[in-house]
Amino acid sequence: MNAVPAGQREASRALGLSRGAELRFVVLPQAVRTIVPPLAGVAILLFQGTSLAFAIAVPELLSRAYNAATITYQFTATLTVAARCTRRSPCSPSPCSGCPVRAAGPGGPSPRPGPLPIRPTGDPHDPDVQVPRGGRRAAARRVRVRVRRSRSRWRGSVPANCEPAHGGVQTLSGKTLSVSVYVSPPATLSENNTFSGIEPEIVTELAKAECLAVRMRPVAGAALIAGLQAGRADVGIGAIYHTPERAETLKLSTPLYQDGMALLSPSTLDGDIGALRGKSVGVVQGTSWIADLRKVLGPDAVHVYQATDGMITDLRNGRVDAAVLNSSEASHRAKQSPGLKVAQVKPDPGVAASRTRSDVVLAIRRDATGLAKAFDDDIRGLLAKGTIGSILTKYGIDPRLVSGAG
Repeated sequence: MNAVPAGQREASRALGLSRGAELRFVVLPQAVRTIVPPLAGVAILLFQGTSLAFAIAVPELLSRAYNAATITYQFTATLTVAARCTRRSPCSPSPCSGCPVRAAGPGGPSPRPGPLPIRPTGDPHDPDVQVPRGGRRAAARRVRVRVRRSRSRWRGSVPANCEPAHGGVQTLSGKTLSVSVYVSPPATLSENNTFSGIEPEIVTELAKAECLAVRMRPVAGAALIAGLQAGRADVGIGAIYHTPERAETLKLSTPLYQDGMALLSPSTLDGDIGALRGKSVGVVQGTSWIADLRKVLGPDAVHVYQATDGMITDLRNGRVDAAVLNSSEASHRAKQSPGLKVAQVKPDPGVAASRTRSDVVLAIRRDATGLAKAFDDDIRGLLAKGTIGSILTKYGIDPRLVSGAG
């Protein structure tokens, strides 16, 4: 409930709502949106941690399913097979030889229909949506509609006479660009339900060029790719590296900038991956080096986390000896935690991401051809004008990293 802005309570009181009506119609509906995702994650972890779940090897099965999905990026198909295996008695936990596997089509799972759009009256850019008046419930509904519309807009409204740089750009929600954000500082930052960082600023510039409003929503790393495949967002951001596997299932934009691979640890490291043998290493689900690190260090040495914050907490508490992150986030995390040290990873023949800097891109829905082409052209324009270089400098990143990316 503390996540609901104080202005919502003040608006409710200004409309004459009682304390109970304020909680029921304004505060709780918005609080539930914040509560449900982490609560669902805790429920899943609680189920996996029960004695019954351990008896049927659910943690091992889901761990292997996540690893396979990280490589193929077919999260829906892989986790569906894992779920069926836990319910069918002929299936062995690993491998799942008794379950029939039905691969997803080339376009991925069918998009799930979203909620019906709210159609306001009057000026489509007016945030004060007119709703028929009818007592306290109608007043509370007007407040919620204003909140939904305000979250769907970027700084400054879209001018009525705005001319897009390219025609034929289609999004899931008309003139609103839906963006899934995996928080990976400084590429993406989140504070008080507001997103900032390198990539949100770049996406905002792209949206302005195409006369689009922007709606950003936070997602877990593993859910970002799956959400794009399922058609729940137009674009995904969060220090996403260009890989051949991702290029097969999504459209990847022209590279924005380049980033490397780094180690984060309380002790001093020289960046040699081979020196980590016999140690426990943390990685974040969805990163491109998980499979290679498991081969080099052994599957039991690599611990996969759903979010960076949990990994950093375990690193501080000594549950893991080192963490592998992209270079920009490792430097950012080290500044936040003075006891942690950063070392750039040395090239290792067994880890492809360590041998060269990776291109950071926007992940775009595979069927959004017009949007991808428009953004590619707009990105090249931002690179040529030095806009992306200036944004990198603003967040403490060497602007020369755009030279190889362009």
